Amino acid sequence: PVYFGRDVVREYALEEKDYTRDEVKELFEAKIQNIIESLQEKGVQIIEKDVKIEEGNACWTMEGWFLVDQPTGRAVNIVLEETVPEVGE
Repeated sequence: PVYFGRDVVREYALEEKDYTRDEVKELFEAKIQNIIESLQEKGVQIIEKDVKIEEGNACWTMEGWFLVDQPTGRAVNIVLEETVPEVGE
């Protein structure tokens, strides 16, 4: 048997940072824009969207919903075949 694999190990450190209201809004708007672009690349048409950014006691939250129109199926060619009845049918 042949096995192939790859491990990637990265070191990271947690860092706390305080954001201003404008910085949070900018970060969340960038995230929403990435989501919208991802949907549009898949052929999804966004009809309506509602995104709310709220400040809590110790954190910020973003809540949103989208009304979309997207293809739910795919085109398939159908080939009709003639059948010959078997003897005795």
